Amino acid sequence: MSFLWPSESCCSCRNWGGETKKEEGESSVVFATDEAIEFPADNHGPQSSSELLSRDLSIKNLRKTLSSASLLSQASSHRSRGSQLSKGACDEPESARTPLLDPEAHAAHEAVKVEEKDRGVRLDEYYDFYNPAHGHLRVRRMHAEQKGRASIPNAQSYGSGSYSCSTDTSDAKSSADDKDSSGVVLTPRPPPPPPSPPRSEQEIITNWAVLVAILFRTSVLGFSDLAERVLKSHKKDIKLTPRRYCLMASVERRAKNSVAAAMKIAKQISSEPDCLHSKWTKTNLLKTLFTSEYVDTLLILANSARKVFSAQPMLIRVNAPCRIFGDLHGQFRDLLLLFHAFGNPDVQAGPNYIFNGDFVDRGSHQLEVIGLLFALKVLMPDKVWLVRGNHEDRLMNQKYGFMQDCKTRLGKEFGMKTYDHIHKAFDQLPVACVVSDRVLVVHGGIGDGKWTLRDVESLQRPLTGDRLYDLDWIFNILWSDPLENDNNDNTSNSNTFGVHSSPRRADVVTFGWNVTKMFCARNGISLIVRSHECKLGGMGFDVMHERRLMRVFSARDYEENGNGAAVLLISQDTPSTPKGKGMLAVRPQVLHSMTQAKGDNPAELKAEYNKSKRRSSQVSSPRKLQAEPAAEAKDSPGRLKRGQEDRRGQ
Repeated sequence: MSFLWPSESCCSCRNWGGETKKEEGESSVVFATDEAIEFPADNHGPQSSSELLSRDLSIKNLRKTLSSASLLSQASSHRSRGSQLSKGACDEPESARTPLLDPEAHAAHEAVKVEEKDRGVRLDEYYDFYNPAHGHLRVRRMHAEQKGRASIPNAQSYGSGSYSCSTDTSDAKSSADDKDSSGVVLTPRPPPPPPSPPRSEQEIITNWAVLVAILFRTSVLGFSDLAERVLKSHKKDIKLTPRRYCLMASVERRAKNSVAAAMKIAKQISSEPDCLHSKWTKTNLLKTLFTSEYVDTLLILANSARKVFSAQPMLIRVNAPCRIFGDLHGQFRDLLLLFHAFGNPDVQAGPNYIFNGDFVDRGSHQLEVIGLLFALKVLMPDKVWLVRGNHEDRLMNQKYGFMQDCKTRLGKEFGMKTYDHIHKAFDQLPVACVVSDRVLVVHGGIGDGKWTLRDVESLQRPLTGDRLYDLDWIFNILWSDPLENDNNDNTSNSNTFGVHSSPRRADVVTFGWNVTKMFCARNGISLIVRSHECKLGGMGFDVMHERRLMRVFSARDYEENGNGAAVLLISQDTPSTPKGKGMLAVRPQVLHSMTQAKGDNPAELKAEYNKSKRRSSQVSSPRKLQAEPAAEAKDSPGRLKRGQEDRRGQ
């Protein structure tokens, strides 16, 4: 392993413009301002957070040793020659630095750590970043705006007051107190933004309500909830034993062949030039994945997956570690790249895998995505979990392309038959998942937040379209959105508080930060993970509502939004003890957007995409456009009573 000191231009560029040549099999660690760690192209990087943490710690220890011996001697020799050492070269870890933080910022940081410890969930300081164009897996430090606002006032000022190293002794403004024994000057970075203003009366009331809810739950409802959970665990175990689940040899063989073929394709595309999913021209994918009898294979996998879903509860409970995927929308190439970069499901080892809805519609390879997910579920029923989204619905699939994709690629007769079998499996899907009793995973959101986890557990299957549209709280679990409130002013506080109507549909709501806090307090949840939304030019993940809610989206460059694809790795940071539960760590893992890699403007691409979409809709026959709602009304008369418009198109 070789350690390379970066050049001045490399250190000053956050996007890592400079590349370092290295021989095959050799890895390099580059110290820069965002502390990115590069793994070799032929090594896919650590597959678990524990391996990432051990490698990160070993690198930090080695960096500390180098900085304490050879680095300071180099700095001394550079000063004698009148030259400077690049800032990133001696960017030591936080434990080795002595930043001169003001007492308020330090107290706020300690308060955030105490709050995370009480909740039992913390957001990792780093995220994994994979660029398919270069095959490099890097570890990057998360910036303050990516972490979201903490609930402790002035918490944002921490991290902005860290110091970088320089050997410039000619700065007259530096004082003797800012120098160490070797003469290295600690130069502060740009001043931090002003601290957050005090919270409003609405937040004060919410905080008191949260405290009352926590006390009421722990003192009054704690014993009854625990007793009910124990009785249910004895009555119906989530794990499928061989006595309850017997997989036929023919079905197992088909599922194994499909998964093996998909992993082989993933290895092939990792060595190919990167491209958008819409421009990917891989031929005969159905035949490659599901053999020449791909119609029969899809029917068998859908029927087998339906039986597995029906044998498991509506509210899944799994343990960490687990990896959570967001919307896929038929982008099969992105799914394979995420498997290749961060690890694929394995029967013997590895984390659980949770796919958080919206598997089909709009993408070019919808049948491949849902077929592979069904094969994984059939092979690993206790390790792969599928959660229902708003696009696992007949009305949405008629409107946004999945039904037409089945007809076009499988023929009208076999296409509709396959479509019906897949939807019978969709009607058995669970609507929520709880990870280690602290993280709730739902596709859309919590709506008005007045429901409980016990309500989800009591739902009866099958959850068909008519029942789905009649239950408002279930409908909003699949459709609702959070209101973003992570700005530093209180001017729009009234608009981010409580429950509001949604621009998506008439029967969908948006919910504010106070709804999230109250829901978590009443249900004993520390974090909510949801999908359902794609952010223009985003990284594929967001943190909001005082770090109690995260969004994950796994379809890269979705509808010309120029967004990255992300997954969330939830791992056990500290082990559980008889005195209490251990700490969970949430670490985003990002697949780089090709639009961002090329330097294109996502806003301009999105505007052009919307123009072309409007032009294509104007060219369509008006008679045909008027006939389609009539056909839908005939098939399901009760659905048109609710608003059908998906105005954001997720």
